[in-house]
Amino acid sequence: MNFLYRLSYYLFGFVIGMFFLMFFFSGKKTSCNYFPSKRVKNDLLKKQIIIPNHLKQEFVFLNDSILYSQISIGEIIFSESNVNESDTCNTYRLELNESKKIYEIDIKNCPENIFLKSYNFN
Repeated sequence: MNFLYRLSYYLFGFVIGMFFLMFFFSGKKTSCNYFPSKRVKNDLLKKQIIIPNHLKQEFVFLNDSILYSQISIGEIIFSESNVNESDTCNTYRLELNESKKIYEIDIKNCPENIFLKSYNFN
């Protein structure tokens, strides 16, 4: 078989495969998050944050957009987090070093919402 025939068969199959992949993945928001911290952050950012009233009163500036940005920038500390396979809600500790302040945020990740448990900064 001639080289040009083999190349044309290869390119024809490659083009059909690309159309198949474009059709298959077109409606989905696919992402590749291989690291555990990226997976947890991605999961947290998809859900609605519920802030308790006592934290809203103590930290007046605290709102959803600030927390979403701190989650995306912060680092998850798995050694201080409480992750149980039997429990549906896991608690994660986030730390963020920003403008000479260290923020420590405890978030309870449930299947539908996330709850802010504590918010501290030094």
